[in-house]
Amino acid sequence: MVELSRNIIGIQGVRCETCSKLPYSTSRCERRTVARAVLQERLLLDNEQLRKVVVAWPPVIGLSFESNIAPSLAALQERLSLNDEQLRKVVVKLPSVLSLSFESNIC
Repeated sequence: MVELSRNIIGIQGVRCETCSKLPYSTSRCERRTVARAVLQERLLLDNEQLRKVVVAWPPVIGLSFESNIAPSLAALQERLSLNDEQLRKVVVKLPSVLSLSFESNIC
């Protein structure tokens, strides 16, 4: 899914201004860019909604989509029986919900 997203949004090799000075950090910057793009794609967030999520909970930009965000979204959606629109509203209003351990904290 990440490879597909990279190709769709054209971010292969994208580096932020800070990372452009540090060649060894390219993969971290690219992973963060991909995670934001895939989150935006998965939840159908517009740019303003994505900004709200990142401003309200900055650690989201450092999370791996496959390891952290996708499982949290799936567990949240299944546990609360949310459709995609409802899931988007929950994440935009309370992005830190992505950091919850559903087995430990929600069950």
